[in-house]
Amino acid sequence: MLSDYAQRVFKPNRVVISGGNVGHDELLSLAQKYFKFDNGGEQDTGVILTSKIPGVEVAFKPDASANDKPAKYVGGEIHEDSVDQLAYAAFVTEGPGLNKPKDLITMQLVQQVIGVEPHIKWSAGQNASELSKAAAGVAQNPFAVSGVAFCHADSSLSGFSVVSHAKDLPNILKAGLEVLRGKSGVDEKRLQAAKNRLISSILMAHESSADSVLDAAVQASASGNVLSANEAIKIVEKVSLSEIIALAKKSLSSKPTLAAVGNLSHCPRLDELVAK
Repeated sequence: MLSDYAQRVFKPNRVVISGGNVGHDELLSLAQKYFKFDNGGEQDTGVILTSKIPGVEVAFKPDASANDKPAKYVGGEIHEDSVDQLAYAAFVTEGPGLNKPKDLITMQLVQQVIGVEPHIKWSAGQNASELSKAAAGVAQNPFAVSGVAFCHADSSLSGFSVVSHAKDLPNILKAGLEVLRGKSGVDEKRLQAAKNRLISSILMAHESSADSVLDAAVQASASGNVLSANEAIKIVEKVSLSEIIALAKKSLSSKPTLAAVGNLSHCPRLDELVAK
């Protein structure tokens, strides 16, 4: 089974070649030398995309025969109890994929509004995010809570994760869900603060040549297009408050997923958690 998968997936027609600090013609020459893109029996060197990321070029040949099926999200829950003092849980819903960059950036703004993990070491982040403040109001012990997003080519999972003492888990999960539902509200001031944080994250992510090369390869494989940091920032700046609210409501309308491991003696079932 593994061998069949490797032969079917790991082949030149599915390859994305991304290079940093290399010229357009040089990358094409290397692609021609080391990779054979078979197209109907004729050698095809692939398509060179203009990545618009300074110093990054991409060679990409989409495989028309791949016929990959879109990801199918079904929701649900899984509980894995273990001997542990702590409980670990994630609550997520379906979101847009990498093939829809504007919607994905809007979703990332939603994450910034509710709060992501702090960037300061050993910081609880309780004054930095709505999730942390909501959790702090109900927790009796130390905890960690953060917005999360797992992005794939045509779908994603977005929501929040929790690490807490077992007894605190149900209250923190419920408090986090209320934040997702918009109980704390969002206005233009909070949206602009979220935009500033996301723009900073985008710029810092492109400070590394290795990360820029990987970003270009991922974008090319997912959508056949590569956005620069400046283009992504322009999209961020144009997102409106109504678009943020609409996407959040759309995500919450899909069937949720709850995954939990650790000491689950107090962990609620999914239907109990989402009941209003």
